[in-house]
Order: sequence, then C-alpha cells, then structure tokens
Amino acid sequence: MDHTDGNDINLATLRAMIERARPDQYAVRVKGKTRWEYVKRSGAITDVMLRAHLNGGPYLGMYLMSAGSDTTQTAVLDLDDHDQVMPWPDLQAKARDIIAAASGTGLSAWSVRSGGGHGAHLFFSWDTPQPAAAVRAVLRSVLAAVGLKDGTAGLPDGQVEVFPKQDRLEATGAESDGSLIALPFGRASVPLGDDLEPRDAPALWVTSAPPPPPIARGQGSNTGRRAAPRTVDLAVVADALGHLSADDYDDWLRVGMALKLDAGDAGFACWNEWSARSPKYRGEADLRSRWKSFRRDGTGGAVVGLDAVYARARDAGWTGGNEIAPPFSDEALALAFAEDHADTLRFTEQWGKWNHWDGARWRPDDTLAVLDLARSHCRTAAGRANKKQAQIASARASSATIALARADRRLAMRPDQWDAHPWLLATPGGTVDLRTGILRAADPGEHLTRATAVAPGGECPLWLRTVGQIFQGDADRIAFVQRWFGYCLTGSVREEKLVFLHGAGGNGKGTLVETIAGVAGDHVVVVPTTALMQTRHPNHPTEIAKLCGVRLAIGSEVAQGARWNVEEIKKLTGADKLTARFMREDFFDFAPSHKLTVSGNNLPGLGHVEVAITRRMLLLEFRVSFAGAEDTALKESLRAEGPGILRWLIDGCLDWQRNGLGVPASVRADTDDYLRKMDDVALWVDECCAREDDPTGRKASTAELLGSYQEWRERNGATWISAVAFTERLRAMGFAVDDRRNHGKRGVSGLRLVTPNEVLDHLERDVREGDRALF
Repeated sequence: MDHTDGNDINLATLRAMIERARPDQYAVRVKGKTRWEYVKRSGAITDVMLRAHLNGGPYLGMYLMSAGSDTTQTAVLDLDDHDQVMPWPDLQAKARDIIAAASGTGLSAWSVRSGGGHGAHLFFSWDTPQPAAAVRAVLRSVLAAVGLKDGTAGLPDGQVEVFPKQDRLEATGAESDGSLIALPFGRASVPLGDDLEPRDAPALWVTSAPPPPPIARGQGSNTGRRAAPRTVDLAVVADALGHLSADDYDDWLRVGMALKLDAGDAGFACWNEWSARSPKYRGEADLRSRWKSFRRDGTGGAVVGLDAVYARARDAGWTGGNEIAPPFSDEALALAFAEDHADTLRFTEQWGKWNHWDGARWRPDDTLAVLDLARSHCRTAAGRANKKQAQIASARASSATIALARADRRLAMRPDQWDAHPWLLATPGGTVDLRTGILRAADPGEHLTRATAVAPGGECPLWLRTVGQIFQGDADRIAFVQRWFGYCLTGSVREEKLVFLHGAGGNGKGTLVETIAGVAGDHVVVVPTTALMQTRHPNHPTEIAKLCGVRLAIGSEVAQGARWNVEEIKKLTGADKLTARFMREDFFDFAPSHKLTVSGNNLPGLGHVEVAITRRMLLLEFRVSFAGAEDTALKESLRAEGPGILRWLIDGCLDWQRNGLGVPASVRADTDDYLRKMDDVALWVDECCAREDDPTGRKASTAELLGSYQEWRERNGATWISAVAFTERLRAMGFAVDDRRNHGKRGVSGLRLVTPNEVLDHLERDVREGDRALF
C-alpha cells in the first residue's frame, strides 16, 4: 500500500513510536524458507529506514522493552483473525468494545489495521516508563471486561494478544528478547478512526494515556522471583560475617547470593566490604560483574538465604543476632513469609479468612491459595537448608507458617477496616469514585474486597430498549429504577428503603434484576426471602454475616400467604450496626451497606402497619406481560452490554445524589394502596366501625374496640396485637385517643362500632353493587 501521502506526518508518528521502544535493536521482515518472518537486527532505526518502510519496504518491527528492563512506554492489543473467518464489521465491533472498556480505565487507544489486513492493532503510549506487569494487568482487565482474554488463538476464539508479553526481560541470553510488534503503515496497515474505519488522513501518535494501576509486590506473572528484598539489618549481617572467612570460594559465593536474595542491591556494599578482607579480592568492578549474575529466584543455582549465613556464623562462634529467629524455624519461616507477602495478603481473625490483592480488590481466598504459597515458601527454604529439608518441606511446616503469619502485624486486619469507603466502587479496570463517576487506578490501601464484574464504558442500546419495554416507556419509572439501582452501588444506607418488585411471571422483573446483579458482581448477594418473613425460627447469624460489605441484597420467590417480619425489615433497612458471625467463627459488628430489593409474584402480608414500615416500603408494579413473546437469548445479549449498563448505573447514582430517589407518584400510589390493604387494623375499621362519634355522644372505649378487633382477627386469621400497639395504630390513623378515664374507661373520638343491623345492611349493599358474594 502506498503511504507516500502524508509522509511527513507518518514519519513523525513512527519517530514518536520508536523513541518509546528499545533503542539498540529492531527487526526486519524477510522471506524465510516457508513464510515471511521478522529477523532481529542490532542498532537503531534511522529515518532512511523509516522512509523505506513507508514506501514499500523493507518493513520494520520494534521491540517494546529493553534487555534487563521491567518497564515499557508502549503497549499493544493485537486483534488477529488467523483463519480469516470473522467478517471485518464483526472485528470492528469487538475492537470498539475494547476501546470503550479501555476508555473506562482512562486509556486512549490509537488504532491501525494490521499489515496483513485481517486484524487490528490498538496502541497505548506513555511519556514515561511504566511497570510492564501493571500495563499487562490493566490490559487483561480491559479484555476481561468485554469477555475476552489474553492469548494467541485469535479473536474468533475469544483471545487477544497483549504486548508486551513479559513482566521483565533478562539482561542477557534467550530471555533478553521479546515483545516484538510490527510498525504501522507497512503493507496493508492504515490508521483507523474512532469508528474503526480507515482514516483519510493519518493521525499523530497519542501520548496522553495515564499510568496504569499499580501492581503490588508479587502481582506480576514471574511468581517464582522474590517480589522485593526483605527488611534486613545489614549491621547484623556484617557482624555475622566477621566470624566467617571470605577465602573459600563456595562460602564467598553463597554469602553474595544470600545478600542479593534477601537484601537486594542494598546488600552489595556489605558483600564488597567483607570480600575485600580476602587476598583473592580483585576489586569492586570484578565483584559487581559477579553480583549482576546472581538471580533473585531459585532457578539460577544453589541459592541460599541469610538464615544459612547466620547458621554458619553461629557454628563459627558468633553470639549476636539474638533477635533473629533461629534459621529455618517455624518463626523464621513465618516472618519471611509475611515479609514476602506484606503487600498482597491480609488475614482477618474474626472472620477466619485470608484475602489476597489481585490488582483490583482484596479477593477472599476460597481456593487455599495461601496454603499453596506457604508450601512453595517452605519448599524454597528447604532447598537452602543443609539439613532437615524434609521437616521444612512438610505439611506441618506449611501449616505452622500460616498459623504464625496470621498474627503478623503487617498482615492482620480487623473487620471494620474492610470496605469502609461507601463512595468507592471497585471494578476490574480500577476504582470508580461514585461522587464524581470518574474511574482511577485501584489502591490496595483502600481495602476494598468486592468488585463489579466489568469495568464501566461504552453504550447499552439493547438495555435501554429492554427497560423501555418493561416499563412501557414510562420515563419517570425508568429514571426512578436507574436512580434506585445507582444508589445501590454505594455503601450508603441513608434512604432506609426496601423496594418490592411485584407482578405476574413473564413481565421482565427477572431480566431486570438478573442483569443488574450480573453487572454488579461481588457487590450483590442473594438473601432467602424467608429471612424477611415471619417464621417460628430467628435468622441464623451467618445469614446476616453474608451482608457485610455488600451493596445490594436481592431476594425473590415469595410464598403465597407469607407475611413480612416487620422487626427484621426495620433492622435490615436501618443504619444501626449489625452483629453476625461466619460459621464456627466469632461474632463481629459491622455497619450496614446493603440495600434490599425483593421481587415476587405474591404480595406478602403485613398484619399491622407501623409508621416505620410506611416510610420504608416502596412497591414497584410490573404490569406488562411478555408471555408468548419471550426472547430466550435476551439475557445473554444483555451480558455483552455489561460495561455500558454499569456506566448507566453510575449515571443513575450521580442523578440520585443531585435529586434524591424521586419516587414517581404512581409508585407512591401503588405503595399506599398496598399498605392500606395489608393493614389488619384498617381492614377491621372498614368492616366493623363507623368513622364517626356515637350519636349519644358516648366515646367508644379502647377495651370495647380491642375486643371487637380480637374477635374479627380470630375469624380472619389476622395478626395478634397488644393493647398498647392497637391504641398507637388508631392514633396513627388519625383517631383521637383520650388516655384519661371516662367512667373508668379510656375513649376514642371519631370512631364507633357498628350495630349488627348496620353490618347486614352493609353486606346487602355490597352484594347489590357486586363487590362481594355471600355464601
């Protein structure tokens, strides 16, 4: 393809690229025995070479990382269709989804069609070097947000290749090369616009991408390498080395390797000073060369740690270092384990649970990953020990390491330290500040344990159309639903509401709730509706414990004839701390962060309606029916719009903060009607009383009224109520209750019992009007 048009701009773009690439190495595309391939060349890419690349070749490739480096200034997502089975519009659609997800993390993609013409390359650039592990992690999270993963199988198989391909390159040898990517504008490669269509004019290189989220120690893929030096008192090391000779080559080598392993480069001066005491010392430059050859993992030879050095020194008469745990003891193993994982592991005693940092949140360890880390730790330690290797690499030692590390101050956590930021929302692509809606890098210091299933970004036209159909285009109800579930993303419980979604089956409420729950991910738990209804048994404390740190609690399938447990509803929609425990663990208190949303085909009863319930309950009716017109693929299709739906929810959260819930008049009317029909005392008043004073001026006594209610209750299976609660309910309904005794009785104004004849007249009138049938 001719790239001579706009050559100066293309040349400037390529220059900007190679300035962020490896400066001493490049690749040239040549024809091999069976296929075209890129061959490594030493040296720098010149303008002459770039102009040739733009005008028919030879075509060039650049290396994204330098030898011995763990940073990069450029990253690429390679969308490939190896077998050319995916139509270009489908590949464009996938690329747009990826770009939208990346945008949600603050990254801007610069897109080109690949040289072969059957794929696309999405470039990301930084003005300063970024940790390769962090770059790779954030790009993998972007792919995960749209249902893809890192791999070479190709886009039709759900894989996109992430460049760079390593967290770190070695300084020399076969592992010093990697992350080769073809320069754009070669062969069929052309710039693509935001719509993934070819640009008429080339675009300059984008250099404004923010740094990726930081990756904590041990987060990179090179998990065998010790994440960082331990905290080592080099004065203690020097004191121990004073009892050892540097003349023996093997001892001299082991000490250097131990210092490199446990102290990192800070240990070089100590090794150099000790080595200088030997007549074999050849100077600092020679020592430095040897130091660089030491690898900080267990794969480069007989690696030993300082524990072994201390043991040798004690054998030679050293009596110092009393504060140091005996080498390879349980205490020493646990201290080293805690040091190695101080940035990535936490233990909460009252929960009996470990959490590990995965780059986005502190994920609970439910696969014994911590035990596996301890086993690896003990195996490595056993390889350094001169004896008792079997005891160190044992189940007992691994268990002891974990048991002691649980109490280490660097790892120990309290329940109230977790999820303590109600306005922060963890996602795979970073953390959203719900006060602004802005996504930023995740911070392990915020101690968030739950994350959404996707990062926010993109559009959701199918979702908007679906919600419009469910609520028949009622803009007020749709906006309320958006605000309610947006509010549910926060850890705030200030609204103190329970929303009940009611309607016959096939009306969309399941699709609505399941889709939102799928997007919200770990922030949602399912609670059995029996926990909210009247039963003979109290809730088990473990049912309450599962609400800790949760933003949305959903329940469904209300049994016919069920009645709300009013006291439980008040407790679970309030702001007071809750007490709970996990199975076989201690009780703990936590501040609630969950909001209750329950759906069902049956309306639960209430018995007697308190003011506390009337201000908490909201009834959202689903009146449309999709029976006979169900789209069985709808839920699956909506999952593909997850990033856009999450952005829609975040927008709803911002709207709620500006305008409150904004409950529509129709929802308030449905709620009031429901509460009136569910109120036993109100139903009794309608059937057995007249809302007027006795014609004789006599006030009805509370005892007479309560006696009538109790008779009516027994006939109708209504809720028992105490005399005090009965009187308070009458007051709440607007009747004046005189607590002063009138002829030995308390009276109620504006209410009297009807006579038997009045009851019969009332029933006969209802029959004539068709309101009720008598049998």
